[in-house]
Amino acid sequence: ERDAIVETHGPAVTGGAFDTSGTPFSFHAGEGFEEGRFEKDWIVDRFREPWDKEFDKLNPVDGKISGEASRSHMVKSNLPYSALKNIWILGDIDRDGCLDADEFALVCYIMKLKLEGHELPPTLPAHLVPPSKRNSEQALRNGYHKE
Repeated sequence: ERDAIVETHGPAVTGGAFDTSGTPFSFHAGEGFEEGRFEKDWIVDRFREPWDKEFDKLNPVDGKISGEASRSHMVKSNLPYSALKNIWILGDIDRDGCLDADEFALVCYIMKLKLEGHELPPTLPAHLVPPSKRNSEQALRNGYHKE
């Protein structure tokens, strides 16, 4: 009988201390773009070894690859161009039209998540910003900041 009351009227207590969004206990915490949010290490590092090798094959100049070189790699994913455009926007942290190794690894990670069926976020979650970029002036100007 008590269960019927709770089902009909919803949970007895909500919000405040009972709001689990933003905690490791929230619905889908640790999945997709939320994976790694509550970890000390950058989640992308777990997957980046093959991406670093690919980056080196794309002949970086001064530690960066051009937008065209990045594009040639990204289109191999067969993701729609609209998704690739948004992935580029999320991954080119310093907005210089090129990708360094960290940005390239991030772009590859975002493509991986998209290919797994996760929707792209409107903005890059702070925990996905490469550690090398978290306090850069350009990154802060583009709206990225530590949580």
